This record gives sequence, C-alpha cells and structure tokens, in this order.
Amino acid sequence: MKKFYSHIKSILALSLAGVMVAAPVFATELENAQARKDELEAQLEDTQAEGERLQDQADNLESGIWAIDAQVAEIQSMVSSYAYQASEIQAQVNELQAQIDAQQTLIDNKLWEISVKQSEIDLKQTEIDNKQVDIKNKEDSMAKKQEEMDEQYASMKIRIQYMYENLNNLYMEAFFSTETFGDAISKVQYLSELNTYNKEQMEKLQVLKDAIEADKTELEGEKAELEADRDALAEERSVLEAEEAQLEADQAVLAADRDYVQNQLSYILQLQYEQEAQMASANSTLESMYNELYATNAAIAENQATSADIQAELSSAIADIAALTTAYESSVSEGTVVTYTGGTLCWPLPSVYGTDHISSWYGYRTHPVTGVENSFHGGVDIWCPEGTAIYAAASGVVVANEYNWSAGNWTVIYHGNGLYTEYMHQSYLGSVYVGQEVSAGEWIGSVGMTGTATGPHLHFGVALCYNGYFDGSCRVDPCPYLGIY
Repeated sequence: MKKFYSHIKSILALSLAGVMVAAPVFATELENAQARKDELEAQLEDTQAEGERLQDQADNLESGIWAIDAQVAEIQSMVSSYAYQASEIQAQVNELQAQIDAQQTLIDNKLWEISVKQSEIDLKQTEIDNKQVDIKNKEDSMAKKQEEMDEQYASMKIRIQYMYENLNNLYMEAFFSTETFGDAISKVQYLSELNTYNKEQMEKLQVLKDAIEADKTELEGEKAELEADRDALAEERSVLEAEEAQLEADQAVLAADRDYVQNQLSYILQLQYEQEAQMASANSTLESMYNELYATNAAIAENQATSADIQAELSSAIADIAALTTAYESSVSEGTVVTYTGGTLCWPLPSVYGTDHISSWYGYRTHPVTGVENSFHGGVDIWCPEGTAIYAAASGVVVANEYNWSAGNWTVIYHGNGLYTEYMHQSYLGSVYVGQEVSAGEWIGSVGMTGTATGPHLHFGVALCYNGYFDGSCRVDPCPYLGIY
C-alpha cells in the first residue's frame, strides 16, 4: 500500500492533478471530482504520516525491548553468578558451623570432665580440710598430753630427786621414828612401793612419749600426703583450665571465621537482591513496552485498514475523473475544441525570448537548487523577466490551475489525442480557470519564480498520456513539438 501510495503521490505531486480533462459542460462535475480526490489525497497523506509515526514508534519500542532484553539477560547472568557465589559461601558457612558444633561438643565434654574433676577435687579438698581438722585436733590432744606428761615428769623428777638424795635418811627415819618393828617395816615397804610406783610412772611416761612421737611422725606424713594431694589437684585443675581456655580460643577463631564468611554471604545476597529488584523493574518496563507495542501494532493495523479504505475511495475518485475525461473525449467535435493532430506548437512566450533563452534542456542535469547530480528535468526552462506574458501553445481546455511546492503556480492544458502542455513558476494564479477553453496563442498567465526556482523563468513541458488523465511519468521532450529539432 505504501509503495502504491508513494507512486500516486509522486505522480500527483508533480502533476498537481490526477485527471483534469473536461469541457466547460463538464467543469462543475470535474471540479467536484477533483475536490473529492484532493480531499482523499490529503486524508491519505495524513493517514500515511500517522502510519509512519506509528511505525517509527513501533520500531523504537522494538529497539527498546531488545535493549531491555539484553539488560535482563545480563542481570540474570549476574544474579546466577551471585547465587552460585552465595551457594559456595553458604557451604563454607555450613562447614565452619559444623566445625564449631564439633568443637562445642568437645568443649561441652571437656567441661563435663572438668566438672567431674572439679567435684572430685572439691571432695578431696573436703577430705583435706577434714583431715586438717583431725590433724589440728590430734595436735591439740598431743599438746595436752605433752603438757600433762611434762607436769607429771616434773613432779616425778622432784620425787625421784628427793628420794635419791634422802633415801637412806628416809629408811633410817622409818626405823627410828617408829615404836614397833611392824611400823618400821610398813614404812620401809611404803618407801619401796613408792619407788616402784615412780619407776612404773617413768615407764608409762616413756610409753606416752613414744606414742606422741609416733603420732607426730604419722601426722607429718599425713600432712605431706595432703600437701602432695593439694599440689596434684592444683596442677590438674590448672591443666583442665588451660585445655578449656584453648578450646574456647579455638572456638572463638572459628566463630570469627564464620562471622566473616557470614558477612560475605550477606553482602553477596544483598547484591543478588538488588540485581533481582533491577530485573523485576526491567521486566515490568518490558511488560509495559510489550503492551504499548501491542497497542501500537493494533493502531498500525487499523491505520493500514483506514489507508486501504481511503485508497479504495481515491481509486474510485480517479476512476470518476477518468470517466469524465472519456466523456469529454467522446463529446469533442470540430469547432468546439481543436483536437491536436500533429505539427509545431506555438512558442509560449514573446518571440524576443526565443530558443537562445533556453537555460536548461530536457533530460538529466545537476539540479540547480539541490545540487543533486543526474536529476531528471522533464521540460525546458526559458528565462525571461518576471511578468512576461505566457501563451497557450495550442488550443485546448485548462485541466489544472493551482499551486505546487515545486512547480509553483502551475497550469496544464489538454489539447486532445493525449497531448498535454504545462506551464510552471507563474507569478500568480487566476488568469484562467479549470474547464476554460483557450485558443493557440491566448494569454494564460505571467512569468514568475514561484515554487523551486533560482530566478524568473518559464518551465514548459509536454506530456503524451493515453490513460485518460495527466501522468507526470508521460512527459516527453518538448523540443520536437516546438520545432527546435
């Protein structure tokens, strides 16, 4: 449809009319058909412009979608990479946690062992304390015994010393102080028993002294044993405390490693979360763009349907104009419009501006305005002052008289048998009107420089169109028709 419309547009833009052929009796119908065609062309142009805008919008959306798709793919790759890193770090965390748990089990077992040992130590300490009390009690008892023994020994020493020093006197006194022999014997026997008693007491003191010495020796041994037990328990406690401290230090190192790795995991997971948020945002944008693209494609389809409808109406309008042209051709009779049957056309300007004033010939050239090389020129340019009269090259009917951005103020005359002449760049419109019959050499306008022109001149062209309407592609070299060669 675009290609067809572009073809029609280029033809109509260059010719300024599709079918403009009509005798005066057909002027009103022709004008109405032309107005309808022009309106449809404007609608078609607007519709096509809107279609191009929608297509550009769709193209931009597709480009944006491709870019976001690539962005989503890149983000997905990063998310996958972060997820893989997170899984590896999580494995390290799990391994460190397992080591910490195992270490904690060791510590708990060791603490239990220490607790048992501590209970044993406390029990031994209690035994030691009790033993210490026993030792103290024994020492107190021994001190009392020693004190009693010392007192008895001191008394006995006095008695023994006294008896040793006065024994003979005592015996003598026993004999001589008594009245009877029996009394003397009794006193002597008493002294003997006293001596025996002292001896026995001495032996008892010796036994007690030996027992006290033995108790002292035993107590010293028990003290030494208790001190050894204390030292062993203290050393054992110190070893257990050192082992506990080492285990706790090892656990602290593992916990620090775990915390570090856990922080790394948190950082990676945060990055993953941010990338996933970006991907969600990109996907949301992508969904919106897909929805917009869907709506745009629907609008394009609707626009194309509208363009097709307008094109169909435009084809109908062109067919109507072609029918009017055919009717005009069949109504042409001698004396009404002179039908072109060959021969040289009239020069379209005053003779003073003849062939020596042709500034650009028919054919390919470098465009004087745009500078485009090999630009096709469909007529001849005849330079002359602005306002110079322009004449009809042959008798015929005016089929176009309007403005075009390139041709400027432009008139087309149909001469019959498919021959059209055209006159461009006029200074103004209004000299003639569509449907007006003109004669060869009749004044139809004035030279100007409207449209695309570098100065005042007349662009004169000839076209042979046998399809019922003026077609810019049917232009031929006007020189043979002007008798130049």
